[in-house]
Amino acid sequence: MQNIVGKVILMIGKVIDVNRHRGLVIFEDVFGDYGYFEVLGGEEFESGETISGELHSLGSETITNQNKKEKVNVFIEDFGMSLKKATGIVFK
Repeated sequence: MQNIVGKVILMIGKVIDVNRHRGLVIFEDVFGDYGYFEVLGGEEFESGETISGELHSLGSETITNQNKKEKVNVFIEDFGMSLKKATGIVFK
């Protein structure tokens, strides 16, 4: 699901896995593709949580953890990849 707010496309995603040691989170987007981001704040994510924001935008973004109703600063490293590739990068 996508919502257009002004010229910003907000996308809904789902947290798939978390590498707490590296501060990296794998997410699945509405198209069934995967990506990962670095958490810049002290917030923690759990597998299965719903997130929203500009998930298809590389770099610094503020996303919302819909389960906790919290805004979190992240750095989106990549998106549009397979789960195998994302897992290989996040847990290397």
